[in-house]
Amino acid sequence: MSPFLNELGKKISTAGSNTVKAVSDMSQISKLKDSITDEQRRINSYYVQIGQQFFEKHPDAQEEPFLSICSYIKNSITLIENYERDIRAIQDIKICPECGAECKFSSIFCPSCGVPFQNVEPENLAPGYRCSNCGASLQEGALFCTECGQHVEQADPAAPRCINCGAVLQEDARFCSECGHVAA
Repeated sequence: MSPFLNELGKKISTAGSNTVKAVSDMSQISKLKDSITDEQRRINSYYVQIGQQFFEKHPDAQEEPFLSICSYIKNSITLIENYERDIRAIQDIKICPECGAECKFSSIFCPSCGVPFQNVEPENLAPGYRCSNCGASLQEGALFCTECGQHVEQADPAAPRCINCGAVLQEDARFCSECGHVAA
């Protein structure tokens, strides 16, 4: 073979070896970066667990930054409870106080555990959803309940309302007493 072809073969072989090494290095780096990301996710999961355990043990923490963070968590929990309550109202269901099963609002007994509902008051639903007398669903703006004829108390239309849930705000309120949202 000619020296030129020998030299060209060596250069191609070296270039190929360098390319294989570079690809191998990139693959190892990618795997290591994935391992780093996995460990960071694991650490973040532990941080969340620590935070949750702290909140469960100290929901009324008085020092910052825990005071404001715990307050935000409490407000979010209240909002979630209100949203779930509103979903149940739309679906016309109630929760059994004995076993926690979902039941039709008109049920007299829980279909899961048999506890009687006769003495159970309707859930404390947002204004305008249920009649305070019989618990029947009400249409927005109704003056009387279509089931029992009870007069529906209407709030003053000029009264300030919560921008989140529509509840009437008390004078000088900083937070809505229904959903915990900051009063505007």
